[in-house]
Formats: sequence, structure tokens, C-alpha cells
Amino acid sequence: MDAYEKYLFFIELCRANPPTENIVVHHIKPRCFGGLDDPGNLIPLSRWQHCEAHYLICLSLPVGSAERRKMIFAFKQCVSALMKELHS
Repeated sequence: MDAYEKYLFFIELCRANPPTENIVVHHIKPRCFGGLDDPGNLIPLSRWQHCEAHYLICLSLPVGSAERRKMIFAFKQCVSALMKELHS
């Protein structure tokens, strides 16, 4: 199973077991890659799951690519939001 397949598997696990608190909305296909805001492209995730999703997307992209840099930036934002929540 490659990294993107692991990401999609993770999304399906999250869909089967939706979070009940600390919910954020995640774009399955990121907006920066043309993902839309339609319900089929959105999934509720916990903050931790959101960080994990962005991490898995990062792993699926070529090292040094502009796309990977965008996802690393998004991952860092997720981690920052999670840390703020944990320390509040």
C-alpha cells in the first residue's frame, strides 16, 4: 500500500468512526490541488486526525515538490492549532 492509499484508508476509517468533539472540517482533496467545498469532498475530523491526514498527504507527494511544501505548511498549521488547544 503506497502513502496515498494509506491516506485514503485513514479517511475511510475516520468516516466510519466520526469524532464527537474538537471537530474540524477536512478537504479530502485539498483546495490547493483543486478540491472543492462540496459535501463529497469534506469530512469531519478531530484535530489530531486532521494533523494525521495532512501528514499522510505529505508522505504521498514527491520530496522537494511545490505540492509537498504546500502540504507541509498546512500540516504545520494543524499542529499549531492542536498545540494551542492542548495548552488552553
